Amino acid sequence: MKFEKRFTITAKILLPMLITSAITLAAIVVVFSLFEKYEIVQEAELGAEFVIESLVIGTEMDASQGNVQRILAALAANKNIHRLP
Repeated sequence: MKFEKRFTITAKILLPMLITSAITLAAIVVVFSLFEKYEIVQEAELGAEFVIESLVIGTEMDASQGNVQRILAALAANKNIHRLP
């Protein structure tokens, strides 16, 4: 009987702490997940902007097919660009 009473008191004390910890952990996971998605989208937008600006600047003087291919080849050599359509 003494053991059961002690277990009940321990459970009453630990249960709110466990619930609070689980909620806190879930909130942290959600925040980090959203932040990571935001960072990925922002990095992709910056990369696309870099490619577009490079193409515009490169084709302002000469818009021939050979020049566009040369520009795309130079962009493809950039280590931060993984794929060009």
